[in-house]
Amino acid sequence: MEMKRGPGERVFDDPYAEMLGGQVGPKWIQFMEDAYFKERPDKDTPENREAYCQRLATSLAIRTNRIDHGVCSILQAHPEELVWTLAHGVYRRVSTEKSSTELDFPEIFHFKLNALQEAGATIQSPFVYYQVEVDLSLPSWSDTLVTKYHFDPTRPTIWILEGLTMYLLDEEMETLARLVSTLSAEGSHLLVDCFATHYRAARTGAWRFRHDDLAVYFQPFGWNGVATDYKELGRPIGRPNDASPGGYFLYQGTKVTPNST
Repeated sequence: MEMKRGPGERVFDDPYAEMLGGQVGPKWIQFMEDAYFKERPDKDTPENREAYCQRLATSLAIRTNRIDHGVCSILQAHPEELVWTLAHGVYRRVSTEKSSTELDFPEIFHFKLNALQEAGATIQSPFVYYQVEVDLSLPSWSDTLVTKYHFDPTRPTIWILEGLTMYLLDEEMETLARLVSTLSAEGSHLLVDCFATHYRAARTGAWRFRHDDLAVYFQPFGWNGVATDYKELGRPIGRPNDASPGGYFLYQGTKVTPNST
């Protein structure tokens, strides 16, 4: 939906966004609408559904912009860090980092990379892209990074967990946080989005892990950071999401302890 705005109105620019999400996006939005209004049958009108769809699209656009901005800001200060994105699905990063590694299922890469190739997308030098085919539900993925893909746990890393946490059970999230933290050298950076426990729209069968303060959640794993509601994150880019009920956060943290945590 963001790419349908005028060039001067967009908060990110990705010519392949509609092509990649065109099949999945509408179904996901419909699923979210149905779940939201199932709890609010008295408010289920075409006008309210359209308003809900706009709020959802605004949140996603803000998320993309703010994560891209966060990654670029970190790389300006720490150009030696590499970017690793976990389970990014059919999305693609549109920020200007010099290299990017994505971890996901083989089926995801097969669809996304073939679709991008058919659309004529190319990787411009000096940007380097890597794909790592792993199942993040299996704890062994962290060992695979080190043994097969030569991941260096002594080198600070930028980790992106975008649109992922809400699909994990509490114990799965805890395992993922522990493994990422174990792989993260001191000075690494972490960007994660999450819903609060009171956020009713997240109470569907597919949306599981929720937390009211990711700064508190990640502290025992050795991270120091801040979680900011997307209602506020949109203001610096002229996209306030005042109609949103709040409770959707972006956390950005820095690893302050060695890998032994």
